[in-house]
Amino acid sequence: LGSFSGAMAQSNVDQGADGMLESDLKTAAHLGRRVAETALRYARG
Repeated sequence: LGSFSGAMAQSNVDQGADGMLESDLKTAAHLGRRVAETALRYARG
């Protein structure tokens, strides 16, 4: 599994939300915050 163009994820579809690691949730929140901040910067010009 490899990626050279950006964020990438793999999930175990047989696990529910309770099966997610806390560290993965924190990483997703951090990435989402960065994407939102960047989008806001571009929207403001």
